[in-house]
Amino acid sequence: MSTESVLAVLWVVVSFNLLLTLRLASKMRKGVPPPASASPEVPSVPTGAAAPPFEATTLDGRPFSLREYENRAVTFVFFYHGCATCRSHFPTISRLFAIAQRANSELVLVTYDEQKDSRPATEEMVKEFRIPAKVLFVPLGHELEKTYNPRKATPFFIHIENGIVRRNGGLGGDEWDQLVAEWHAKAEAGRRLIRKFA
Repeated sequence: MSTESVLAVLWVVVSFNLLLTLRLASKMRKGVPPPASASPEVPSVPTGAAAPPFEATTLDGRPFSLREYENRAVTFVFFYHGCATCRSHFPTISRLFAIAQRANSELVLVTYDEQKDSRPATEEMVKEFRIPAKVLFVPLGHELEKTYNPRKATPFFIHIENGIVRRNGGLGGDEWDQLVAEWHAKAEAGRRLIRKFA
């Protein structure tokens, strides 16, 4: 076989391989959710809008109502027990819980009851990372999914102050980083105030 023939065969093989790779990538892209740090294109509850009320149940069976937070701040972090990106954020979430509290805010986690192993897997994850936050365990189709996170993006957050949505987006994004910086600043200001009057 001549060099030209080998190159021609090689060209056909490489072209065919490239075509298959592009087709496979296209099929995978259709079934893969957007990156974790991406916020929904059109959030159902945009920043500045009133947060629609809802009621839910925590992982340990206690009732929860957004009305309890009408005059304070709360941040909902949506996660999924099978999400590797969510797992990578959990050590930070554990530490941020106390900082958020010192900043007069509460961190509440949200996950969906979508598979038969969702509850035990979620309980194990919360135990493994020693998550002190409330965990809302909601069925698919719940108000939290339909209104607050219809794309079921994870990890995704919505920060509400005095009944108004102030921030939302993916964990690790600019909005999240700014919220965490605010918590740190408020917690430090509170610490200084306590020292001043102690």
